Amino acid sequence: MLKNFDHDARAIVALDVWKKASVYNWALSPQTSEEPIVVHVEPKTDGPVAGRLFFFPGFAVYRDFAILMQAPDAGVALSPLDVTHWELIGFADGRYEIHSFRTGYAPRLAPEDELAFLAPLVHECLGLLMRIEEDPELPAKYSDQQAMFARIEGLDGKWRDGPCPTPKDPPLKREERITLGQKECNAAAHLPFADGEAWEVDFYGVPACRTNEPQPRIMYLFAAVDVRTGNRCVWDRMSVSKTGPGGLKPLWESLAQRLLLAILKHGRIPGSVNVRSGRMARFLRPLGLQIPFRLVQHSKLPMLDNIIKNAIQSKTI
Repeated sequence: MLKNFDHDARAIVALDVWKKASVYNWALSPQTSEEPIVVHVEPKTDGPVAGRLFFFPGFAVYRDFAILMQAPDAGVALSPLDVTHWELIGFADGRYEIHSFRTGYAPRLAPEDELAFLAPLVHECLGLLMRIEEDPELPAKYSDQQAMFARIEGLDGKWRDGPCPTPKDPPLKREERITLGQKECNAAAHLPFADGEAWEVDFYGVPACRTNEPQPRIMYLFAAVDVRTGNRCVWDRMSVSKTGPGGLKPLWESLAQRLLLAILKHGRIPGSVNVRSGRMARFLRPLGLQIPFRLVQHSKLPMLDNIIKNAIQSKTI
C-alpha cells in the first residue's frame, strides 16, 4: 500500500497540473470516513515548491481554512498550522512530502497509519488530476445541483463519480462564551484610571516552542506590554488541552479574564488597550464593558512585536 502511495504521489508531482486543478475544489468520500474529505489545490509559481494538495477532514474544517484565508478576524485560527488537515507538498525537482497538521500541535511528517488512510485518496486524486488535465471543467460537473464533484467509494470498494451536496447550514455560526469573575470586575472598577498609560496586547502562536511529548503541542502566548516602557504586563504561555474542550476557542475565551487579572495585579487601569485585529477586540470587548479603558485597533503594535522578536531570538520567551 505505501509503495503504491509513493508511486502515486510522485506521479502527481510529475503531472504538474497544479494551476489547472486549483480552479475548483472537489471531495473524496471513502468508506473509512464519516465525512467527505475536501481537496484544495494551491499552485506555486516560484521557489522550490511547485504546488500543494490539501486534504481537509470535513466541510466544517475546510470552512475554517477558507475563513482564515478570506476573513481572518472571523475565526479562531491564527495560521494554517491551526487547521487540522494533511498537505502533499510537491517540489519543483520532483520530490514530495506529506505533512500532518492538527490544531494546536506541531506539524509533522504523516505517520504510517495516516499514510495508509491517505493512500487510496492520493490514488483517486492522481486519476482525477489526469482527467482534469484533459478537461479542466470536470470538477464543476455537478454545480447545477449545488453540489461538489466527488469521487465516492461504494460498498464494493469501487470508486465512482458523483455529487457531494454541500451543507445547507449558515457558513459561520459560532457561540463564544467570555466568562469574567464578578468579584475581580468589582475590584477592578475601583482601581485608579491611568489615562496616559497604554498597553499593546496580542495573542501569538509560537511553533518554535513546544511541549516535550511524542506529538508536541505548540506554545501560544498572550502578551501585553507598556507602550512607553516595554515592561511586560501580561506574559501568559499556554497550549491546547489534551483532555478538556480542544482547539483554540477555549484559549481565546480565556483572554479577557487573563487581562483582568493582570490589571488587578498592576493596580491601575490603563487608559488604552491597543490591539491589532477585530478578533482580539471582539474577545476583549466584554471586559471593556466592565472597566473603562479605551479599546483601540491599530494596524501595527511596534513595541510588542519587537519584544516578542527579541524574546524568541534570546530564548527568553
